[in-house]
Amino acid sequence: MVEQSPEKACVGGSIPSQTTTSSLMKKKKLRIIFKLIIAFFFFIFFGKIKKNKKNLILSHKINIFNFKKKYKVYEILNGRVYTNNVDHCAYISDNLIISGPSYQYFRSKNQKIDKNEVLKFGTPRILKKVNGRLFSLLSGGAAKNNYGHWFWDVLPKIYLIKKFYNISKKDFFLVPSLKYAYQKETLNYLNISKYQLISAENYKHLSAEKLICTSHVSNHHPEKIPSWNLNYIRKTFLKKKFFFPKKYGKFIYLDRDEFKYLNKNCLIRYKDFRTLINEDEVKKFLLIKGFHIIKPQELDFFKQINLFYNSKIIISVSGAGLTNIFFCKKKTNILEISPENFGNEFLFISQKLNLRHKRIKLKTLFKSSLIQNGLMFLKIDKLDKILKNIRC
Repeated sequence: MVEQSPEKACVGGSIPSQTTTSSLMKKKKLRIIFKLIIAFFFFIFFGKIKKNKKNLILSHKINIFNFKKKYKVYEILNGRVYTNNVDHCAYISDNLIISGPSYQYFRSKNQKIDKNEVLKFGTPRILKKVNGRLFSLLSGGAAKNNYGHWFWDVLPKIYLIKKFYNISKKDFFLVPSLKYAYQKETLNYLNISKYQLISAENYKHLSAEKLICTSHVSNHHPEKIPSWNLNYIRKTFLKKKFFFPKKYGKFIYLDRDEFKYLNKNCLIRYKDFRTLINEDEVKKFLLIKGFHIIKPQELDFFKQINLFYNSKIIISVSGAGLTNIFFCKKKTNILEISPENFGNEFLFISQKLNLRHKRIKLKTLFKSSLIQNGLMFLKIDKLDKILKNIRC
């Protein structure tokens, strides 16, 4: 009998045929051609965007303010911003792209300004004009839909802006998204009303009398979040008094809620997930040990803060839910379960905040197309041994 590969052995997991691959390539080429045609018509209206070859600052159009040398706030008079709201954003003055605050992500890294798509495709969107000041909080990457990046990439830009500006109710803010409750809750808590907010999911090309933007608040390295960033988030949101939530206890396991989607008869189809394939077994064990299973995504923002602030042991697979360790007390125990190639951002945050952070790095069952992801198996006896050595 000829053995089938895991991909061919499970329904829906077959390898694309050469015909399918060829078809996909043709569609990709057609999309690029269509994009170029659209770009041509918008070139007529807005002109071609050029790189500032000598990296000159148009002194009559741009003011730059410095914070701690590494971080800058740019004020552009009658400037434009264009974004695809995923991995590209261009700040433009006199049809020259400004390299400092603009970004162009590829494979999770910010590339050189030459790679910014406006240099090739221009700004092919209808322009929305804003009267007055427009503060841009765009950050790229996962900032529009990831809880963690919202806190360490987006909100700290407000801190930088407030260093040089007094914000009024007449000002507007360009944000990556307003889809999620935590985005609206946090901005409202910062006294920014819904009438001041413009979502880049609705408007991707804007101009303003004064366009204010900043450099990236962690220089495009989430594993190197600066101390001022952490301190700002903690001081801002820990002003409220938080009381111990008896309902949840002080030992919690964060349920990312991905396990329910797995079909154990065809695991390779889920190789890009980041979850434990024996999560049910892990949760049963932890319940016996006195842990509470929590789905933080089902709690409002301040209930999540309360939960983390009052917990003694927090166990979770690596992910956005761990962002709330921002709000833990010193010496809280964090046990992070992660694929072996996952980054060190949460460990780095814990070290800054004096938390007791341990990591269980696990080999993934299959190679994921995303290096930070993968299916994992955690042995219960290994978990038990680690828990016995944790001090509360």
